[in-house]
Amino acid sequence: MDIENQKCVGVVFSDRAYKDIKAETEDKDPVETGGILLGHVLSTGHWVVVEVIPPGDNSTHQYAYFEYDEHFVNMVADQIANKYEQKLELLGLWHRHPGSMDFFSGTDDGTNIKFAEINPSFGAISGLVNIDPRFRITMYHVDSPLNYTKVETFFGDDIIPAELLKLKDGVKHEDIDAIKKQKKRPNHQPTPSSDSQPVSQPGQATPTNTASTDEQREKQQVIIERPETLTGVLKKFVLEHAVLFCLLLVFIVGIGVFAVVYLKNAADELDTRKAEIAAQEKRDAAELEAKKAAAELEAKREEVRLKMAQAEAEVKKAEAQAAQAKYLTAQAKAQAAADNLREAEAKLKLATTEEERKAAEKSKKAAETAKTNADNTAAQLGADAKKAQEEAEAAKKAATSAAGSAQAAAENAEQSAKNAQAAAEQASIEKQRSFCRDLENISREDLVKCLQNKKLSCRDRADAYAALKQVEVEGKAEVESAFKTECVKDGKIK
Repeated sequence: MDIENQKCVGVVFSDRAYKDIKAETEDKDPVETGGILLGHVLSTGHWVVVEVIPPGDNSTHQYAYFEYDEHFVNMVADQIANKYEQKLELLGLWHRHPGSMDFFSGTDDGTNIKFAEINPSFGAISGLVNIDPRFRITMYHVDSPLNYTKVETFFGDDIIPAELLKLKDGVKHEDIDAIKKQKKRPNHQPTPSSDSQPVSQPGQATPTNTASTDEQREKQQVIIERPETLTGVLKKFVLEHAVLFCLLLVFIVGIGVFAVVYLKNAADELDTRKAEIAAQEKRDAAELEAKKAAAELEAKREEVRLKMAQAEAEVKKAEAQAAQAKYLTAQAKAQAAADNLREAEAKLKLATTEEERKAAEKSKKAAETAKTNADNTAAQLGADAKKAQEEAEAAKKAATSAAGSAQAAAENAEQSAKNAQAAAEQASIEKQRSFCRDLENISREDLVKCLQNKKLSCRDRADAYAALKQVEVEGKAEVESAFKTECVKDGKIK
């Protein structure tokens, strides 16, 4: 397929490629890792990643630094590329970044430039993987000299043309997995691939001298200042009341320890409660986002299917038109052959000599043969044109069906987003309701905010209203008056 000057509009990962990236990331977590992407570029602008080459046993993995085993990836990439019926091409690379860092470092820029310059006419793709806390991958198209374009990402064998995933006869996926796991060449220099150089080089040391000499140690002295002697009267008083002083000291220390333990337990309970609430909010938010993302992903996949179906319909339509044109040309040739046959028959009738008659019969036979051949050709091309027209109609119906599925998926994604938003708002109200009823752990200022929160019902704010009556806080009178007007006077609460 011609891929010159092909702009990348999206990257599609096969099931194998996605699983390999996720497995490699989880296996090396929390340090960096990466791999090489092999596949094809479609005329629709979608780059299909079929296989992912692992980095190799001699790679370097650190928290903010990663190097490929260059010898291994070059050797394995060539072997695996030739296992498919349609040989795989080098598309680009991926590697993990720490935390939520989904942008490239200066070292990454240098590596991406090298990949983009391998084929400047269409560049390369480069992916960044983050776990924050869920696994996610962000894909970029890289043009030479260095232009990044963030592109959409899709996953699944079902949206990839089957012929691109077909292995050569006798080859199994287990054979490819065995190639990836083969032993690698030791003791070679890896190629830098991401982020930054190591902070220090091995073998470097800084001389230190922390020991002091015996002479210096002998000169060290500890000086103890002794207190002055107490007066006899004070000494006698202290000795006589020593037990009382000890009991009083123990009591004071006990009270202090009890207060510290009590306050610490109360603070720990409050922190635990806040942590539980925060964790539940994160889980709820993550679940809602996951549902929303799943619906959006399905809508995008349906959109890709629609584009592919439309492209297929256009191709079939063009093929049908070409077949019809060939059929019309063949019909014209058959008509010309028929005209030649009639002309030969007429000459035969008009022949007066034996020589003229033989020549006319020869012309007639040639014309009959030409007519038969032309009729047969026209019939075959007519059948081909009919078949091409039927295929074009079928492709058109498939595109129409795909359009309906894409529309349904888009509507489902929109509804999922609305449901997620409604659920988030309801969860927020439930949180505020629980907060305003927890009178033991609420401040005076928060009591005022609870009364002013009109998202809560009058009944939800009734306890806060009763508690606010017992304390003094700035703005209390205005808040109480507004609450009475809204809820008490209208009879919503007593």
